Amino acid sequence: MEWLDKLGLDFLKTDNPVVDEYVGLAIIYIIKIVSSVGILVLGIWGIKKINTWFETFIENKKIDTSVKSFLKNFISTSLKFLLAFIVLNIIGVKTTSIVAVLGATSFAIGLALQGSLANFAGGILIIFFRPFKVGDVIEAHNKTGKVKEIQLFNTILNTSDNKTIIIPNSKLTGDILTNYTKLGSIQADIEFKVKANVDINIVRKEVKKVLVAMPEILNYPVPAIFLKDFDNDKVTLILKFNIAIGNSTSVIFAVREQIYFLVKKMETEGYISEENSEDLDLGSNLITSH
Repeated sequence: MEWLDKLGLDFLKTDNPVVDEYVGLAIIYIIKIVSSVGILVLGIWGIKKINTWFETFIENKKIDTSVKSFLKNFISTSLKFLLAFIVLNIIGVKTTSIVAVLGATSFAIGLALQGSLANFAGGILIIFFRPFKVGDVIEAHNKTGKVKEIQLFNTILNTSDNKTIIIPNSKLTGDILTNYTKLGSIQADIEFKVKANVDINIVRKEVKKVLVAMPEILNYPVPAIFLKDFDNDKVTLILKFNIAIGNSTSVIFAVREQIYFLVKKMETEGYISEENSEDLDLGSNLITSH
């Protein structure tokens, strides 16, 4: 083959034309594979550079964090698909034929990918209608966590116990979702019992001291203690208070622990005598500043 002579590879020539033909094809494919690998490596490097530049560029813009995250994922994924088509063309795969086949089998592929397409559409809906954004604390499908990232097909949550949860976007747009951050705070309820001879008014005052010492607990709506149930031995109370978003779980645990020690102390020391237990004044529900 003449081109072997031009490349200085005439030593590969044989007296058998068929062998020369196969040798030539092998060399051609080796060149294509090496070229495609080189393009792939350069392409991946280039995509990383473009992603880094785009992240730097978009960080300086007044765009919502959720939109930034979505755009970064969209551009990165699009560039990767483009690189894949380029590499396939270099290898010799006719991408036009692939497109034609995809078009002919679009119905079957649509059925196979309907979940992914639904998740992609869900991502678009989340970005435009914004039921939540990056940084919000949400609950969906019995999973609660802080939104770390909104991707093309999934949304990533970080839980309070340091777990990462990945939820398909279609699940978040097609089902019930609770956004705890939307109103800026969440209400916590703690149920506890005290002996029937303990004055509820004193309980309210002592509980107020516990809550005042915690800056995460909001003054409005005003925390309140309600009488839920009672019998001859025990009174069941419910404490309701609002917490600023951020570390609500730890605050609830801390309040519950303080209530436990407070009840033990009150029941041990006794804040009202047994003979006066029938004359208890249940007082106001609100924890006031008496």
